[in-house]
Amino acid sequence: MLIHDGKPPSASETRTITASMSLCRHQPPPAIARTAVTALGMARAGLGAVVTLFPGWTAGLIGISLDPAGAVFARAFGVRDLILGELLLTAGGNHAPDGGRREVRRMLWAGLAADAADLVIVSFAWGLETLAGSRPGASPGSLRFPCCSGRKD
Repeated sequence: MLIHDGKPPSASETRTITASMSLCRHQPPPAIARTAVTALGMARAGLGAVVTLFPGWTAGLIGISLDPAGAVFARAFGVRDLILGELLLTAGGNHAPDGGRREVRRMLWAGLAADAADLVIVSFAWGLETLAGSRPGASPGSLRFPCCSGRKD
């Protein structure tokens, strides 16, 4: 609780503070926030579409060659990002009292969780040396995924 001049706020001040906080929650998000969310949703959906349609080309951009099994995995990640991006783009358009903030927040957290899971999985695989082989300082261009390297182990 806020303290003004060493005393807690009066009942009328408390009502004013509570009412102004309530108004903030029910106002639409600022234009810059809507623009940022739209840009993030478009980028995620666009990247997902490109990876889904052109998995080999996309993997080639980061120096990985994909076999058909690897292309299936890449397409699965692409579809996931396409769906997350589309959901983010449509989350704020509902007619909820909070202007869709709750749904946008949920979709941002879902995207963050998916990206964090990817980071953990890749880091774990790197630590097990399934990505970098036995070379500790391997560069990203030398990554070898078991399903994508073309060799049969």
